[in-house]
Amino acid sequence: MVRGLVAGGLCLFAVGLILDSQAGGGEKDKITIKLVMQKCMDKDGPKLCGKVASGKASADEKKQVIEYFTALTKLTPPEGDEEDWKTKTKALLDAAKADDGKALAKAANCAACHSVHKGKKK
Repeated sequence: MVRGLVAGGLCLFAVGLILDSQAGGGEKDKITIKLVMQKCMDKDGPKLCGKVASGKASADEKKQVIEYFTALTKLTPPEGDEEDWKTKTKALLDAAKADDGKALAKAANCAACHSVHKGKKK
């Protein structure tokens, strides 16, 4: 009887872990460089970074930009020096956290980053 209760409890615990991993940490929730570029830095118009830099972003949008840039600082660039990557992404994050539009616009220099870090298409 006790053995059955312990086994049942362990089964419920295992099912809970499986459901939790599927609900909260799936691959679709993973922040990638591509996702950050699409959400924050798109060249075709003011995305989140541009809205924050211009002072037109909501509090939720500012929070989102900080979340994306925090993740970006932890990612590895496809090419180039990793220390340079960390310096550039930290500048983005620091400017976003400080809500400093001028510093953010300066740090969001696409050409400066892409020229050394963007992976080449094969």
